[in-house]
Amino acid sequence: MDSSYAQTYQNLWRQHWWWRNRHILIMKLLKQLCLPTRDSQSILDVGCAGGVAFDDFSQFGEVYGIEPDAELLNCIPKWSDRVIHCTFGPEFQSERSYDVLLMLDVIEHIEDDKAALTKAYDILKPGGLLILTVPSLMMLWSVHDEINQHYRRYHLRDLSELFAETAFEIKELRYLFAALVPLKLVHKWVSTVNKDSYQVSPPSPIVNAIFLTLGKLERFFFRIPGLKLPFGSSALVIARKPLRASHCEKEGSNGSKIKD
Repeated sequence: MDSSYAQTYQNLWRQHWWWRNRHILIMKLLKQLCLPTRDSQSILDVGCAGGVAFDDFSQFGEVYGIEPDAELLNCIPKWSDRVIHCTFGPEFQSERSYDVLLMLDVIEHIEDDKAALTKAYDILKPGGLLILTVPSLMMLWSVHDEINQHYRRYHLRDLSELFAETAFEIKELRYLFAALVPLKLVHKWVSTVNKDSYQVSPPSPIVNAIFLTLGKLERFFFRIPGLKLPFGSSALVIARKPLRASHCEKEGSNGSKIKD
């Protein structure tokens, strides 16, 4: 991540409609997919930005994080003892296994994404959940991806093929933020023309309100069985590490639909 961009992350996370919509979505997923709140449930947030979402995530259990950006490591002092400064990949070592692993816009930063998913599988408990989001559609590749040191954007078929090489069971695979695609195409052209002055900042309250409403509408469509967006600027994967054979039918509530 570019250092100047990293310095503004907290402000973006708290104010920008894109971060707000993603966080609302993840919270709804956690409420439906996680076991009832209990102290023994553990959550690992990879790329946690110093624990910026930990106040919310902690309602589902003990939350821990990994953050490779030193500038973000201690930005939330309350949670600094739960955040490890390291990268995530085959070399990552953990003293514990986890019930839930969050990789929210993470693996596009990792050159060997398959190795990262293999490590994610290794540190999850049997029956554990991986919730993953990524930027999608290579046609949307822009200065934003370059500045943030992305290796790729994903199509659903890319994710399907990638997960097919792991032992994960995919429970959900879909595009997000369909309304953003035409705007991203315009943004791609504008940011290329103005590459030297490119930056991300919270939009006006009116723009924020419009896109927060569109995000709420999109989450409503999640409730319609079988209805999935044909494209989107992001993609979501929910995958599970298989349970032991004697418990293979203990699926919990993974089939639930998101309710707004």
